[in-house]
Amino acid sequence: MRDRFHVPDDQIEKTAAFLKGIGLSASDEQNVTNFRGQRVSISLYGNGTAIVNCDDPMMVKLLKDYFETVPFDYKRYISGSMGISLPSRWIGTDEAGKGDYFGPLVVAGVCLDAETASLLYRRGIADSKKFSASQLLRFEDMLIQILPASSFDVITISPEKYNELHAKMGNVLDMLVWAHARVIKNLNAKMKCEAAVVDKFASGAREREMASSVPGVTIHQFIKGEREMAVASASILASSRYNQALDNMSEQCGFTLLKGAGAEVKELASRILREKGSKYYNSVAKSDFVI
Repeated sequence: MRDRFHVPDDQIEKTAAFLKGIGLSASDEQNVTNFRGQRVSISLYGNGTAIVNCDDPMMVKLLKDYFETVPFDYKRYISGSMGISLPSRWIGTDEAGKGDYFGPLVVAGVCLDAETASLLYRRGIADSKKFSASQLLRFEDMLIQILPASSFDVITISPEKYNELHAKMGNVLDMLVWAHARVIKNLNAKMKCEAAVVDKFASGAREREMASSVPGVTIHQFIKGEREMAVASASILASSRYNQALDNMSEQCGFTLLKGAGAEVKELASRILREKGSKYYNSVAKSDFVI
C-alpha cells in the first residue's frame, strides 16, 4: 500500500500520538515527522498531509480505518473557509484545457454530501494542480470507486467542437458558462441538489447568466474553489480526462502535444499546420490561440 491522506489541523498532534501508540518510532525533520516500523513508513507533514507506505495487511487495515475516520466537521470547515452554508447535497464544477493550445476543453462536475466530502478530504483529494499525471489517474480511479456513477458528469469538448462553438459564441468564457451550467443541470436532474460551487471564471453578466440558467440551484463562485471537495474532485476528473485525451491525440498524430500556450507550443502548432494541413490542425488545436 502506498497512499495519501489528509489530517485536519486540529487532529495532527492526536494522529502523531496514535502512530507512536501503535509502536512506530518517530523522527522529526523540517516540517515533517517520519514514523517507522516493521514493513511500514509514514511521513506526516505540518500541513496535515500523510504519505503512507505499508506492506503488512493487518497494519494497512488499521491505518486506513484510522485515517478514514479521523473526526472532521466538513460543513463547519466550509463555513469557516468559504463563508457559505451547504445543503444536504451539492455540486462542484471545474474545467481543464482552457489555457492550453492543444487538446479538448473538459468541464467536470461532482455531487457530494457531507459524509462523502469528509472522506475525500481525509483521503487527500485537493486541487488537481498539486498532482502529477500518474497521481491524477490514481485519484480518478479512487473517485470512481467511491462515488456512484450518477454523482459525476464530464463534458469533453473536442478541439473541432471547441472551434465550432467559439465561432458561434465568440468567447471562451461564454462557452464555459454554457458547459458549467450544462454539467450542473445534468447532475441536478439525477441527484436533486440545491446548490453548486464553481471555481470562479466569470463575473458580471456572465456570472448572472450562469446563476439564472439553472433554476432552483444556488450557484456560488469562488476563486480557489478547490478548497471545497466537490470542486477539487471535479478538478481531478477534468484534468485527468484532459491528460488522457492529449496523450491519445499525441499518439494518433505522431507529435507529442504540449500543454500550455508558450513559445515552444506555438512553434509545434506551426509545424503541425505546415506538415499536416489546416483540417488536421483544427482537430488538435484551439482556433482562438494565435500562432
